[in-house]
Order: sequence, then C-alpha cells, then structure tokens
Amino acid sequence: MRGIQWTVVGVVCAWMAGCGDSLAAPSAAEAPPVRAEEGGCACEGEVPAPKAVGMRIDEPYSDAWIAGERDEAEATTVLVFWEVWCPHCRAEMPHLVALDARPGVEVVGLTNLTRDATEAKVKAFVAEQGVTFAVGRDTGGLFEKVGAQGVPSAVVLKDGVVVWQGHPNAVPDDVL
Repeated sequence: MRGIQWTVVGVVCAWMAGCGDSLAAPSAAEAPPVRAEEGGCACEGEVPAPKAVGMRIDEPYSDAWIAGERDEAEATTVLVFWEVWCPHCRAEMPHLVALDARPGVEVVGLTNLTRDATEAKVKAFVAEQGVTFAVGRDTGGLFEKVGAQGVPSAVVLKDGVVVWQGHPNAVPDDVL
C-alpha cells in the first residue's frame, strides 16, 4: 500500500510542476520557458523579456486563414499565438473575444496545423469557444521571429511595429 501512496504522490507532484493546471504554474525562476513545439505553455504570464518590441512585422500574418475575417481598419492589432491542446489557451479565449470587441482593437489568432491539430480540429475549437476574431496558420515562422517561448503568447502592433509582448491576459490598457 505504501508503494501506491508514493506513486500517487509522485504523479501529483509531477502534474503540479507542469503546465497542466494554472493552480501550480511554475515561476520563471523555477522552470525555464518551454517552446510550444516541445509541448510547453506560457503558464500564468511567465514569458521571457520581450524580444520583439520595436520590431516591424509586415502583413500578411498568415497565408492560410482558417476562420473569421480580418478587420484591417483597426488601429491596434493583437497577434496571439495559441494551440488547440493548450488548456491555458482555452482559458484565454473569452478574454480574447472581449478584447477583439473593443473599439480600435483587432485580435488575430495564429496557430500551427499538425497531424494532431488539423484544420477541422481548429475549426471545431473556434466554434466551441465562440471565437469571433480571425484565426490563421502561422506559416511564416512568426512565432520564432518574435521570440515567443510558449503559448499563449501575444504581441501588440501599432502601424506594424511591436509595442508590447507577453501573455495575452496581461496586455496593458495603455498600449491598446
């Protein structure tokens, strides 16, 4: 019986140390950022120092739009990198939909399509979550270009220049 107890304790500790739940997200000091393609997520805003601030990002952000339509008339664009498997990305969707509804702000979601994250799965996720903003595939390596270290991650653009970078739930009002 004691062996089973220690196994359960070990599994729970391992689960709590990872990005599986926001209740026990590690701090940046406890765990280095993990790239999305390695199965990591940007837990609770723990994103490294902004690399992309001041960088010009020219459109198109994607050449493969999956859902929604761009509203290119908006003055501020929030590019959000997310994945269908990420529980933190799922939790951010209502916030992102509300952000997209703000006057002068356009949210653009970018994700990867893989064998496990097919276009059909992304479309189902978008419908299930009530996503109203444009969603495209990151076909040009924009995730790497901006130095994103996990998902969800965001950059805010004004006139094509990154003015802020970090976790999408931490975008300050003064940059929108």
